[in-house]
Amino acid sequence: METSRKLNQDILANENEGIQFVSIKEEVFQFNETVCNRVKCRDINLQETLSKDGWVTKFTEKVQNPDGLISFFNRFMDVDIDGTMNYQYQVTDEGETL
Repeated sequence: METSRKLNQDILANENEGIQFVSIKEEVFQFNETVCNRVKCRDINLQETLSKDGWVTKFTEKVQNPDGLISFFNRFMDVDIDGTMNYQYQVTDEGETL
């Protein structure tokens, strides 16, 4: 299991896209630095498992319309989806839209 986790983390570290792995218990158990860079959550340990509430709070701290993004996350995790879902959001940093 630890070897698999290490391999996944190595793959994540080399990706330009933001990636998160979320467990069926709604915990983020792996993600890459790109995710944190995109939403400015600089104080998250990449090796830490975060509860749903913990990572949703961190992920939405620096976005415009955090309630909309939270609603998207909840729909995504609570509904059996056939197909794809998408949601666009804007990240802000000290009042500046990025």
